[in-house]
Parts: sequence; structure tokens; C-alpha cells
Amino acid sequence: MTILIPHESSGNLYILELAYAYEKLGHHVILGRENLLYLNHQIDVLHIHWPEALYRVSYESLNKHQMALNLITLLERLKTQGTKIVFTIHNLIPHETHDQNIAEHVYKKIWKLADIIVHHCKESVELWNKKYKTCLKKTILVIPHGHYFEYGIEHNKRKCTEYVGIRDDCFIFLVFGLIRGYKGINNIITAFMKAKVKKKKLLVVGKWVGSSNYKNILRWKLWKHYCSVRGVRWHLRKIANDEIRYFLGACNAVVLGHIQGLNSGVAILGMTYGKPVIGPNVGCIGEVLRQGMNVIYKAGDIKDLTNAMEQASKMDLKTAKTINQAAATRWSWDNMASQILNALNN
Repeated sequence: MTILIPHESSGNLYILELAYAYEKLGHHVILGRENLLYLNHQIDVLHIHWPEALYRVSYESLNKHQMALNLITLLERLKTQGTKIVFTIHNLIPHETHDQNIAEHVYKKIWKLADIIVHHCKESVELWNKKYKTCLKKTILVIPHGHYFEYGIEHNKRKCTEYVGIRDDCFIFLVFGLIRGYKGINNIITAFMKAKVKKKKLLVVGKWVGSSNYKNILRWKLWKHYCSVRGVRWHLRKIANDEIRYFLGACNAVVLGHIQGLNSGVAILGMTYGKPVIGPNVGCIGEVLRQGMNVIYKAGDIKDLTNAMEQASKMDLKTAKTINQAAATRWSWDNMASQILNALNN
């Protein structure tokens, strides 16, 4: 079959791993938004992940409302031509909600058109049904988010800490991935500064794409310097796939600051590399972390996050590595692809 995943592969480990899994099963995979919007292929399966990415950016002089309508019309046409649609629920609503009404309409419409709905945990199913009050009978698959062992693990910690510029006798907390407003970076920094952990460092790695209160350049530089002298180290840029092993290899624990949300690939990434993950009990995150040796705190509660960081610093890191990696090995991309295709064929 020909499977179209209409999302970009650049920097998106999830899309790359799922595409490889489909290909290993003998199918032809096409990636990219343009391959859907300017369709010139016969598509057997369309697997949608983030609907907003398909109408929010346009090379044409159309507004988002019109682009959303065009997207739905295109999907309806594909359905009449026999294309099967799979919709993986990564969010209940896009992270940037300036067009919430449009987004909710598109999400609900794609849900209705889809042949298969994929969730990454049971809590995701319940939250979706509660928000959208959907009543149509659907084929629902609950499949864990896949692991990231394919990206290699660097076992020489000194090599990793030298790469990131921090001494290897420090206890390093890592914030990793796209830094957006809902991920609570300010809460993490505040909690880090309060946490009673010897030789602590906070490594903030990834491209800053979220809203920030530091729009004034001078204020931003002063705030960044203030954090830096208190142990925060910044790598605010796009991170290449072959660098991941160094940042994960350097840290002692991964920190998630989500105030809201549904899933976190970084939680899976941290556990893949055998790191204890400090994360909030929101969406699927708590369910994932409870399968390993991690620390869960109340979302948005800085005091609880501070306590969680202190608790993580006292953990047996070797035991945590064994337990977390054992859990991650069960989360297979091949299994995800197989379950989806088997459901489509039944």
C-alpha cells in the first residue's frame, strides 16, 4: 500500500520512526504536507497527526478559515476515492490556540472522517470523549508511544558533559525539545533555583518557539544572564538528531514542566535513555511515568515540582536506568504500525 503521512520529517523523530516501521512491513511511505495539499499520488492510507499543520501555513493568499474548509473538502474527496484515514490524537487542541474555533471544528471533522483513531493511553480516550462528546462508533486503538533506542546511547558521560560544557560531577537536570509556553519553562527555572541539590545545573536545550514575557531584548538578556549565573545553561537552537545522545547522556534527570497537554515524546526519550523523568500528572504523561522509576508532581505547582527535583537527585540512578529502559523496550513502533494496518484490514 501507499501510505501518506502529511507531516515534515525534519527534526520530527516520531514521524521518522513511524515511517520506517510502515516501510519495514513492506509499504511505500510518502511524507510531507505538500504531498497532501497538492496531491498527485494514489493514496491507500492517510495518517494524520497534527491537523493544524495542514491549514495554518499557506503559500496561497487564503485565510486559515478557508484553508481549513479546503482541507476538509480534500479529505472528503479522498474518502470517496477509497482512501482510509487514520487519526492519531496527540492533542485535544493545538498548543497555540489563537484560532480555537477553527481548530476544534477541524479536529472533530477529521475524527468523524477517520476509519481508525489512535490514542497513546486510556486517559487520552476519556479526555477526548469528554471534550468533544463524540457519539459515533469508531475503531479505537490505544497504543503506547514508541521508544527512541535507534538514536544511540553514548555511555561515556564525561564525553557528553564536555560536549554540553558542564563538569561531570554536577547533578544535571535537562529540559529538552521545543520550548513553548504551555511547557512551563519559567516554573522549572523557579523550582530549580529553590531546589536544595548540591552542584545542580539546569540544561535548557531546544528551540524557543513559545510565547514569552521577555519581548524586550534588554530584559531578555538580563533575565538570561540572571539565570545563567545561578546554574542554568542554555542551548536555544534546533538540535540535530545525532546530538541527542550527548544531551541525554550528560544529564542525570529529565524535567517536564507541562501546565497542560496530552502526550510528551520527551518523557519517552528520557526513559529510553534510562533517565528518571520528573513530570506532571496530566494527560498520558503520568500513565507513562508510572511504568518506570520516575517522579510525578502536580502540574503548575512550583513547590511540588521543587520537591520532585530534590527527590530525583536522591534516587538510585542505576536502578532507575534499568527499570526505565526495560519499560521503554516494550513501546515498539513496529507494533504500532502493525496494529494500525491490521485494524484497517479487518
